[in-house]
Amino acid sequence: MRGWMLLLLCLLPVACSPDGSKAEPDALAGADSGTFDSRVDTAASPETVVPDEVTEDSMPDLPSLDALDVDVGAPNPCESPFKEPIALYPDGPKTQIHVAAASDGSSVWVALSTPDEGSSFDVVTTRIACDGKVLVAPFLLHETPLFNELDPAIAISGDAVLVAWQQDNGQFPDNLSTYFRTFGVDGTPLSELPVDLPTLAPDTATTANAWMPAVTSTDGGFVLATAAAVEGAQGFQVVLTGVGKDGTVAETGTLAAFEPAASQVYPALASHQGNVLVAWTRQVVDGDDKVQVAVQESNGSMLAPSDASDQGMSFSGSVAGGDAAYLAFDSGTDSKRTVVVRSLTAPDSSPCVLGGAGLLNHTPAVVSLAGQPAVVWYENQGGLKNHLYLRRCAGFPDSPAPAGLLTKVNNTYAAPYPAALTRVNDHVVFSAWSEGANPDFEAWGRFVVVGE
Repeated sequence: MRGWMLLLLCLLPVACSPDGSKAEPDALAGADSGTFDSRVDTAASPETVVPDEVTEDSMPDLPSLDALDVDVGAPNPCESPFKEPIALYPDGPKTQIHVAAASDGSSVWVALSTPDEGSSFDVVTTRIACDGKVLVAPFLLHETPLFNELDPAIAISGDAVLVAWQQDNGQFPDNLSTYFRTFGVDGTPLSELPVDLPTLAPDTATTANAWMPAVTSTDGGFVLATAAAVEGAQGFQVVLTGVGKDGTVAETGTLAAFEPAASQVYPALASHQGNVLVAWTRQVVDGDDKVQVAVQESNGSMLAPSDASDQGMSFSGSVAGGDAAYLAFDSGTDSKRTVVVRSLTAPDSSPCVLGGAGLLNHTPAVVSLAGQPAVVWYENQGGLKNHLYLRRCAGFPDSPAPAGLLTKVNNTYAAPYPAALTRVNDHVVFSAWSEGANPDFEAWGRFVVVGE
C-alpha cells in the first residue's frame, strides 16, 4: 500500500528519499478508584412531614420567562459548529497536500504543503474558528525557495502550537532534515525562526537524515518523533525528542527501539495519562511489514515495543490518546483492505473493524471521544479517487463494533494523501484532506458532529 503512495509522491515534484524503504498494558492502566463513604446515619428514620395544602388561588404570580433578564453568555460555536466543508487555502497555489490539524477546543490550527514558485513545496498554517471563520490567515512557516518542505505535523500544548515538517535540500545522501516552529494559539511567534531538529539518539552516531515527523503535546510542551538514519542500523530508526513551548530542544533524544536489521518508518504519536505512545511500521528486506507500539513513560524511559499486528501489513494510520488510547491501521492485500481499530488500554480486547468487505479501505486516522474511538479513512473509488468516511466504534473493551451513522466527509473525490482528524470535544471532530483532479488538489476541512 505504501509503495504506490510513495510512487504517487514521486510523480509530483517531490524528491524521493534515500533508502527508499520506504505497551506494555501496565503502563497504560489508570489508577484504581477510591471507595466512597457516604457517612449517612441510617439508625433513625426521618420524621414524616405533611406538606401544607396549596390551592391555585394561593400560588403567587410569576414573571414570564421572556420578561426575565438572564445572562446565559454567548453560545459556544464548537457545540454546534459550522458543518459545511471549508476551503483552507482558497487563494493559494494548487497541489495542496499533506494536511495536518490540531484543536485547542475552541478552534483548529491546520498546516499543509503548497507549491512554491519553483518546483518545490512550502508549508503554511492557518487557524479556523468553529463557526468557519478564519482567525489567522494562512502564513508561510519557512522561506526556503530552494528546498522541498512536506509532511507537516501539528500539536497544541496549552497556549502553544508546534508545527514540524520534513525538508529535502536535494544534496543526497544527507538531504533530509526535520524543522519546526512554535507560536501562540493566537499566532504570535514563540520561536522567531524555524528550528533544525537535531537527531539526539544517545550512544549512537547519526547522519543528517531525519524525516516523517510526528508530534504530540505533553504537560510541559511537546514530544517530536522522526524516522532518523542511525549509524549501525541498515534503515531508519524512530527517535523521540522533547521540545519546550518556546522551541527549546531537550539535550538528548530517545530511541523508541533500536533494531539494526529493520527499518522503522511512519511514526505516530499520542499522549495518554502522562505517557507518550509511539507506533511505527517495522520493515525488513525479507519478510512482512509489522505494526509495533511502544510507550515512553513520564520519566523518559522506554518500555519494550510490542507487536500490534499478527500478520504482515503496512501501518498507515494513527494513535489516539486522551481519555483512552487506540491504534488504527489498514490490513489486508493491496486491493482489499479493512480498517482495524485496537485498544491500547485494553490490548486483549477484540478489534473494531471498519470499511466494506472486498473494498480498498486505507489510511485511517483515529481520536478518542468519551473513551470510544472515532475514525476517518479512505474508501478507494478507483485510481486516485477516494471517499473519506467517518464512523465511530462503541463497546470497547467488551464487545467493540461499528456504531452510529457512516458519514461521507469530502465533497467530490479525495486524493490518497493521509487525512487529518482532531478532537474538538466529545461529540465534534475536525477532519482535513486534499481533493480534486491531479495535480490541482485543494485542501479542505470540515467540522463534523459525530453520528449526525
